[in-house]
Amino acid sequence: MSASVVAVMAVLMGTLLFSNVPSQLGLYRWLASHYSSRMGSTPAFHYGIPWKYTFQELYHTSNLEYLRGQTAIVTGANAGLGYEISLALARLGVAVTMACRNPVKCEAAAEQIRADDEFRGNVSTLTMDTASLSSVQAFAQAYMNKAITSANKSPALDMLFLNAGTVFTNQEYECVPLSQDGIEIVFATNYIGHHLLYRLLEPLLQASKLARVVQTSSAASYFPYSYRVATDLETLNGCSEPFTTSASGVPNRSYGQSKLAQILWSKAVTKSLGPDSNIYVNAFHPGVVNTEIWDKSLTQAGASDRIRRVFAWLQTQVMWKPSEGALTGLFLGVQVNRLVADNIRGKYYHPQAQKATNELANDVKLQDDLLEFSDFLVKDFVVDLKDRRHGSMTTQ
Repeated sequence: MSASVVAVMAVLMGTLLFSNVPSQLGLYRWLASHYSSRMGSTPAFHYGIPWKYTFQELYHTSNLEYLRGQTAIVTGANAGLGYEISLALARLGVAVTMACRNPVKCEAAAEQIRADDEFRGNVSTLTMDTASLSSVQAFAQAYMNKAITSANKSPALDMLFLNAGTVFTNQEYECVPLSQDGIEIVFATNYIGHHLLYRLLEPLLQASKLARVVQTSSAASYFPYSYRVATDLETLNGCSEPFTTSASGVPNRSYGQSKLAQILWSKAVTKSLGPDSNIYVNAFHPGVVNTEIWDKSLTQAGASDRIRRVFAWLQTQVMWKPSEGALTGLFLGVQVNRLVADNIRGKYYHPQAQKATNELANDVKLQDDLLEFSDFLVKDFVVDLKDRRHGSMTTQ
């Protein structure tokens, strides 16, 4: 290959990877129109498309009036999207409970929010590891007791952001490890722990005038295992297919399975609640966002310093900022007038509040089978919340 050809190729690659020219020409927008998974993935894929929800709309005075004094739980709240969601809600006057695995990091994040110049709400912290069903159960017990103590009437939960998550990329393992409950760890952390949390707190959501449940999913949901999502333990833990197909851990089938499960769950729960329910359940893909999950994944994958430097550049130059990644989730939690007017239930969204479709999640039988399997996995941890007035929670 001649030097001139190499030079031309280098210029072309540099233009494609390190300039705004492809975005301005609509190349990425064209790709997104042909591949649903790419829609809104990064600012480049959203270039030239009007945002369907903005920060101006988020902080509109009508939201301040409506949300003041409402309650919310955000899981995985000490960093990334969870932190940004908690910060925005606190600015809007919401009483936010930040649920985190690490109590020290959680309280430090809460202190940072309390020091924000626009802080108007109330922020508290509680420890929860969604990979552990007993930890989720203990969190629900503590939250319920606190809600009953502080409420003058039957307590209600207005917003539940199911955001905590993990990615397992360590290729020294042939299979994804299991949680202490005997559940594949990524599925347990991203999905099953959240399912149990919802089941335990569902009575509080039902007590709200209009409750919103928001799942932080991902475009990885388009790339699960060949069987899509396991609905029995043998398949879930059987390690019949490689969980990742490249040294970088992308695409990661284990992660994709858990993220598809979240969308399926949103549809299944919506169907079980019925069309007149006061609970609006939805899922969203935040886009490719500059959060700590990249550093953790690269560490697990044993990435070289060179790859880390490339990713560090990509994180700051190419990806959405955490606040931008959180915006669509906040739309599904905050913008109640649009939720009701457009009957936004069991839906899936991409940045910035673009309605998306993942055909893999439209299988009604898979939705039903997954919900039944999920209830089976958490049956020993589901507790009776009927006697809320006395703060007692007895095991069924």
